[in-house]
Amino acid sequence: MSTLQSALEYAAAGLAVIPLWPNTKRPMTRRGVYDATHDHATIRSWFAECETANLGIATGPISGIWVLDVDPRNGGWSTLADLEFTHGPLEAACVQSTAQGGEHYVFRAEDNHRLMAKLGDGIDLLGEGRYFVASPSVTPAGTYRWHTGRPCAATPAPTWLQKLVARPEELPATPATFPRQPSVMDMTRIRRYLEAIPGAIAGQGGHAHTFLVACKLVHGWGLDDDLAMQVMSEWNAKCQPPWSRWELARKIKSARSTGKYRRSL
Repeated sequence: MSTLQSALEYAAAGLAVIPLWPNTKRPMTRRGVYDATHDHATIRSWFAECETANLGIATGPISGIWVLDVDPRNGGWSTLADLEFTHGPLEAACVQSTAQGGEHYVFRAEDNHRLMAKLGDGIDLLGEGRYFVASPSVTPAGTYRWHTGRPCAATPAPTWLQKLVARPEELPATPATFPRQPSVMDMTRIRRYLEAIPGAIAGQGGHAHTFLVACKLVHGWGLDDDLAMQVMSEWNAKCQPPWSRWELARKIKSARSTGKYRRSL
């Protein structure tokens, strides 16, 4: 099936699509994912202009789906293994193999379903305002192929996953909880807080657990990266096995890139 035929089939099933530059994951249209449409005439004009274009599907309310994107290059399989060990198998009716050797797990979006940006190292969550490259797109790394089902047949995510990915209440649009240099009393409270949090254990959700600790420090407590590293290094002594300093730095960087939010620990 040609890319145009696939795009029309997706659109007929209620999925909004966009054209991507040939052999890339970059949108061809000026507004990118915000130009995604179900309109067959518009879709035909896009692919008439560039028959070799790749294809993207918008996620979120416009298509009624969201995607869990596993990237093995950044530790996605390890993170997913930890999650499944802790919560149970990740069952999905619609799974796509990516060109980079990862997978897209496609789920039906619930009403007002808002997602966190990441679930841990190598696992991105694609919801409103995002898109994913869809079959039969091709990049230099390989071809995108549906492994199980199609997006129109997507089912809701397992209950345990829905609870993990739901974005908690966003922080108010106010300055960070602390100034750049917290007081001695503030640091004492933070250390007492970390004393009450168990260390991460490899194979038992350790990646996600450590990621959430980092999120709490940089967003909930408002620490800069150096102070977050300082107190995480102290907490790290309880982890089995302890993380390397490089791994902790990656967790802090990843947490800061997710945006400001609260998460209970």
